Amino acid sequence: MSDSPEVSNEPVNNGLNTKLTSELKGIQNEKERAQEISVKEVTAKDLLELDRIMPFGPKNYHQERLKMQQDGKSVYLIARNGTELAGHAELILGGPKESEVKESLSDIPEINGAEVRPEMQSNGIGTQIILAAEQAAREKGYKQICLGVSEKNPRARALYERLGYTARNLPRRSVTTQSGEQFSVEYLVKDL
Repeated sequence: MSDSPEVSNEPVNNGLNTKLTSELKGIQNEKERAQEISVKEVTAKDLLELDRIMPFGPKNYHQERLKMQQDGKSVYLIARNGTELAGHAELILGGPKESEVKESLSDIPEINGAEVRPEMQSNGIGTQIILAAEQAAREKGYKQICLGVSEKNPRARALYERLGYTARNLPRRSVTTQSGEQFSVEYLVKDL
């Protein structure tokens, strides 16, 4: 018998292997989820499903957005996770409509009304919608893009900042809901 320790060809698991394996699996899972997500322009065929599954804003909200797209004033996007409706957003080509920021952002398209179904959030769908809106803006020759984010939505703000959107000392917009709740919206801008 020898006093020297036995040498094994098995890898040493010092916790780093586990951490790296976990991170790699996370990246792989995110890529797989992103492959299932598709984003395209809304068509008339999508309206009934949008109204049924994702009622948003005032009556005829989705129809009005489609009309704006048909008039060349916006690009209205719908996201699917596989075949399931997952979310939507509108890229307003003339810039924000709100008077508080219109002058400052007059020629910068705005991503507006972005929404992902609650049960499908945190699966990369919001990211894919934003990236598709950015691509649509680039294809139309824009060099910047903007969006508004509520002070009450820190998760959305974190996503936008992760994607490169920054605050640029623009005026905030004050919002009062039908129930009387008040909050402010800050506009963030990204160079494309």
